[in-house]
Amino acid sequence: MAISTTPPPEPHSGLNTAVSYLPLMRGRGRTMIPRARRYSVHNTYNIDIINLTPDQLDRLEAASTEYELLGKTTSDNHVSIWKQAADRDVTEHGAMTGFDFSPDYFSPVEYPALNPSANPELRPYPPPLNHLAIELEKSNLSYESFQTIDKVGREGWFSDEVLTTSFEFLSIAYPSATYKIVLSNVWDAQRLFLIGDTALDVEWKEYKDLEGWQDMQYFILPISDTFVIQEDPETSLSGETEGGLHWSLIVADARAPEIKVRHFDSLGAFNQGVATRAMKGLCRLLRHLRPDFYTDDDDIGHGGNAPSQRTHNLCKEDATSACGPMTWAMAKEFVQYIGECADNGRSTPRDFLTLPQGYAEMWGMTYDSRDTRNMIKALVVRERRLRLWRWGTTDFHEMHRKIAASDGEWWKHQEL
Repeated sequence: MAISTTPPPEPHSGLNTAVSYLPLMRGRGRTMIPRARRYSVHNTYNIDIINLTPDQLDRLEAASTEYELLGKTTSDNHVSIWKQAADRDVTEHGAMTGFDFSPDYFSPVEYPALNPSANPELRPYPPPLNHLAIELEKSNLSYESFQTIDKVGREGWFSDEVLTTSFEFLSIAYPSATYKIVLSNVWDAQRLFLIGDTALDVEWKEYKDLEGWQDMQYFILPISDTFVIQEDPETSLSGETEGGLHWSLIVADARAPEIKVRHFDSLGAFNQGVATRAMKGLCRLLRHLRPDFYTDDDDIGHGGNAPSQRTHNLCKEDATSACGPMTWAMAKEFVQYIGECADNGRSTPRDFLTLPQGYAEMWGMTYDSRDTRNMIKALVVRERRLRLWRWGTTDFHEMHRKIAASDGEWWKHQEL
C-alpha cells in the first residue's frame, strides 16, 4: 500500500473536551450523562463533513459514518443496567417505570473529506475482498467480512473475526488496565472451553499468555456452538463443519473468593452445554492463576431475563440471525455498566449479573439489531479515518512506526 508523504495535520485547535464513540448512558435522576472520558483531548478532531457528498468520503461506506455522526444508532442504547440496579424501580408485573425514553445524542465526531482518486493510501478501490478493512493490536477484519456486518439474515451472520474485532473496539474504549475487564477474543474463549472438561489434564504452559488475567476482575467471553463442532463434526446441525449456528455471551465477576459466572443467550438455552463447559474452563484457569484467593465453590449458572433475538428485536428480518449483534450489544451493556460505576467512584454491585425482571421487555421496546450492525461498522470506519488523517496511512504497523518515530509513546494514541 502506498504511503502519503504529506505530514498528518495537527489536531483541530480549541477543543476542550474528549468524545466517546459509545452512546450516552442515563444516570441518576433520569438525566443524560455525556460520555467525555474515552479519548485524549489532543487526539480528538472536529471537522464538519455532514454536508459532504458520498463521493468525497472514505472508501468504507459513507453511510456508516453518517450513522455515527447523526446519532442514528440511538435505539441501540436501551435502559442501562446501571440505572435499573441503582433504582430497582419495578412494578408488581415486572415492568420498569419512570424512565425517560427520549433519544440519546452523540457528541459531534466529524472527519475531513477523503477521496480515493486524490488519496493514494485508499487504493486499490474498491479493495479486494482479502484486503484488511482494519487491523487492531489483537484482531484483523477482512474487507469481505466488513461488507457482511450491516446485512440482515444469513448473509449477516457474524464470523469469528467480526465478533473478535468488535470486542476489541470495546476494550479500546474501556482499557483493561483501568477497568480490570477482559473482553476475550473467540480463540481464547474456545481454549477455555477445551479445559472445561475437568477429566482432562491441562498443560498450563500452553496458557502462559493468559497469566495477565490474574489481575483482572471481570471477564466477558463470546462463545459459539462451533467449539463443539470443531471437536466433533457429527454434532453440526447446519451440515457445516467449519462454522456453527449461534453466538452467546459469558460474563464473570471474579472479585471475590467465589467466582460468579452467568451465561446470556438470545435463544434461551441453545448454547448452554457449550457455556457450562466454557464457564468451568474459565474458573479452572483463574483458580490456577490465584489458588490462594479463589477458595469458595464456583457459582456457575444461566442468566435470566436476557432479551431474545426473536421477541425483543425490532428488526424482524434479522430475528433468526441477530445472535452476533445481540451478543456484542449485551457485552457493551455490561462493559458500560462496570465502567459507569468505576467512573462515578462506585463499586459495581455484586448482584449485577442478575438482570431485573422486565429487563428483556424494556430492551425490546427500542432495540434494533440493524443499529448494532451499523454501530460496529461505524467504529471500523471511524478508526480508519482517524488513522489516515493523523498518520497518512490505515496500515496498523506503518501507523505505529510513525507513532514511535514521533514520540516513542505509541500507547497514548490507542485512545483515538
